[in-house]
Amino acid sequence: MLQGQEYNEKVCILLNFRAQDKAAMQLSELEEEMDQRIQAAEHKTRKDEKRKAEEALSDLRRQYETEVGDLQVTIKKLKKLEEHSKHISQKEDVAALKKQIYDLSMENQKVKKDLLEAQTNIAFLQSELDSLKSDYADQSLNSERDLEIIREYTEDRNSLERQIEILQ
Repeated sequence: MLQGQEYNEKVCILLNFRAQDKAAMQLSELEEEMDQRIQAAEHKTRKDEKRKAEEALSDLRRQYETEVGDLQVTIKKLKKLEEHSKHISQKEDVAALKKQIYDLSMENQKVKKDLLEAQTNIAFLQSELDSLKSDYADQSLNSERDLEIIREYTEDRNSLERQIEILQ
């Protein structure tokens, strides 16, 4: 009868060890899966942020190039007007020239206003980009903290398992 009890106790201990091993393997698999998910999320976030930043910069570049082109056209018009005014005799209509100068000045002001708006948009997008970078850094830090907590829990659990084994 005593041998049967010893046998039963050994079987229970063996089953307990197997259950602990299985739980440890499952926890290890879970940790690995969490690491993979965190890495995938970080990669996706980096990729999305990079794409958004590239799109924003591309838009700003196009706006800037358009504004520069408009300014160059206005400058050419002003130079032509200046050359034309050198060759105009005093008998020609001064009022028409003043109107042309006024129209070109208005167009120049509009282009300058548009350029200022484009620069404001650039500053705004840069601010948004900085904010997104900051959010991403915070998210990465939180992910690292969560991973560290999981590692600590795992270490605590392993320590408790070792203590249980010692007590048995």
